[in-house]
Amino acid sequence: MESLLQYCESDSQRRIVTACIKHGNNTTAAKELDMNLRSLQRTLATVRKNAAKRGWSPEHNMTRTVPEGFVAKGVSTLYDQEGNVRVQWVKSSMSQEDQAEEIKRALAEFLKDHERKSRQYLSLKRRKKIKN
Repeated sequence: MESLLQYCESDSQRRIVTACIKHGNNTTAAKELDMNLRSLQRTLATVRKNAAKRGWSPEHNMTRTVPEGFVAKGVSTLYDQEGNVRVQWVKSSMSQEDQAEEIKRALAEFLKDHERKSRQYLSLKRRKKIKN
């Protein structure tokens, strides 16, 4: 449960996960936080989903995470005859949010460069008119 703390995206999620760690069960944690048990469970499910997107879901033998800004697209695991994990591959890609930011950055850079070149072109064109 402690490993889930790094996948919390808000103070509220951190508070709930911390209470569950402290009390060892959801019912007691919900009572201490003065919240509905189902709400607490939904928040934990959200945090677990965030962790799984990054490749962390030990109950499913997913223990290789991907870097910040990436999401795990899939995990392939090779087991030996005794059922032990021998090798694990994590297939990842850049998250959609980071892809969008990268596209915005590239577009802004392109437009800035285009604007600079347009000014240079217009300046050259004016100089040619003045000479003629």
